[in-house]
Amino acid sequence: MDQTRSGNKPEFASRQWIHLKILEAKVQAKGDPNYFRAHNILGLDFGQDEIPVKKTKRDLHQTKQQIYYQLAERMTFIKPKDPVVAQLLFDAGNISAIIDDVKTALDIYAQARRSGYSGKLIDQREKYFQQLQTKAESKQEFDYTMPIYVSIAVLVGLIAIIIGAITWISKRIKRKRQIAE
Repeated sequence: MDQTRSGNKPEFASRQWIHLKILEAKVQAKGDPNYFRAHNILGLDFGQDEIPVKKTKRDLHQTKQQIYYQLAERMTFIKPKDPVVAQLLFDAGNISAIIDDVKTALDIYAQARRSGYSGKLIDQREKYFQQLQTKAESKQEFDYTMPIYVSIAVLVGLIAIIIGAITWISKRIKRKRQIAE
């Protein structure tokens, strides 16, 4: 059917691959409660280290938007602890760690946990990113205070120069008066 006549947006087909992968995973998961722990629904691989790495040719910005679209649809109808939603959130967190920032990734990982995602890998990544976030926040605090210290030092220096200049000028004036008398 023509997309313009059906009223669907052109990106409809490009984001349906996620829905199809979810349906395939649900069929394969029948009778296996650990299926979603051992298999990535979308076939995405971000490695097993504490830092996720891009191992796909897919555009991560586009993939993240497609995942968000699926999550928006699913999270309104599905109960909080759902393995599909949890895994999609974990994938979104990994993508955010690669293309966005650590804080965003940590927020998404927390959502994945609330949806039931758990395991060694998310533990490692959260721990590592939390350490990075803590370092960044402490550096940021230092960066804000540094200009204050520099400003105070410059102000004290200027005051010392002004006092020195006033003292020098007053001594010269006194000498000139003494010579004139």
